[in-house]
Amino acid sequence: MTPAFSINGPFDCQACGACCVAAGPVAVYPADVRVPRHRTRSVRRMVGFASYEADDGVRCMKAGADGRCGALKGQPGIAVSCGIYDRRPAVCADFQPGSDFCRDARRNAGAQYARGRSVPSRANAAAITRRAAS
Repeated sequence: MTPAFSINGPFDCQACGACCVAAGPVAVYPADVRVPRHRTRSVRRMVGFASYEADDGVRCMKAGADGRCGALKGQPGIAVSCGIYDRRPAVCADFQPGSDFCRDARRNAGAQYARGRSVPSRANAAAITRRAAS
């Protein structure tokens, strides 16, 4: 497990990104009016959700090809940022570094990367950080 995914800290969100990789579908509620609609998708037929209509307009963040949140920029475990940070869903804004959910996400992300996803070396961190910031 990379130090960034340690469940004992330090809890540096911009070096981690586990919550955006391994926490599962991120619910976007109707009250989250600032979330760009093109970043979300219907929850119809998704495990854990009843249906789009039954859930009163609840949607979820789109996932990338690798399953991580579509708004996540950078390389998890090295340097990440949120592409819609100032407009992110309330569930993301309320997420607390070091919480039980955070530790679970770090544990899950560490396991995913141990099963075959490669995390770049620290030597590449500066270039990745520049790309994540842009």
